[in-house]
Amino acid sequence: DCWSKSGSPEAGVRAQALLDRMEMLSESGSNIQVTPNVVTFSSVLSSYGRSGLSDSAKKANDLLMRMKLLHKTGKNPKAKPNVVSYFAVIDSWARSNNTDAGFNALALLKEIENLSLAGN
Repeated sequence: DCWSKSGSPEAGVRAQALLDRMEMLSESGSNIQVTPNVVTFSSVLSSYGRSGLSDSAKKANDLLMRMKLLHKTGKNPKAKPNVVSYFAVIDSWARSNNTDAGFNALALLKEIENLSLAGN
């Protein structure tokens, strides 16, 4: 969360590196106590949004997709995205200069709505 609040342009990359290290330690079995959960992932998502780099929104979106896959496959049940996760990515799109940002943010908003209607 400290990288998320740092305002540094490299915050997303640094937070992602920490997440990758945590996943590696957890998957190898050398330290399962550092298995990332939704809070960990959401902090990285927020750090991407606040970093302001041109590819940050795409990286945040890719990480959200990875979270969904990790949860769906059972590889990391604690990675299930929540509203905070989705809105961190929507915020990333809102801060980006990407021409598809509005479309991508709206798609995520509709996805949240559908999940909510389905009781998730």
